[in-house]
Amino acid sequence: MKNTKQKEVILEAVYSMKTHPTADEIYTELKKDYERLSLGTVYRNLNQFAEQGKIRKVTMPAFGDRFDYRLEEHEHILCEKCGKVFDIHVDVAISSEFEDFTVTGHQLLLYGVCKDCKHSGKHMNTGDGSVIF
Repeated sequence: MKNTKQKEVILEAVYSMKTHPTADEIYTELKKDYERLSLGTVYRNLNQFAEQGKIRKVTMPAFGDRFDYRLEEHEHILCEKCGKVFDIHVDVAISSEFEDFTVTGHQLLLYGVCKDCKHSGKHMNTGDGSVIF
């Protein structure tokens, strides 16, 4: 698979999955059809796409970075049980000038438990040795 084809299928995966996938999730999905694709290629291209403004990189402390096809300003909420990320709208007013900084952007991440997990008893391994119940 040529480099440009790899880039194309990786970007298409972010747009088609629409679940705020991790690089590992994208790799696992694409590996089924593209055996020669490497995890490093997926990571490298996702980060390049985010730097180019083609997708958004959503940093999730202890849960791995996620990638979002929606470029317009919006916020996210992370289910601490299943690890799914959902788009939410929160009215946040942030001044463009803050102390000695000029604000160029922001990211607000809320944590909670989604309705599907609320009573299911699901738990999630965070990858750092801890488990969330």
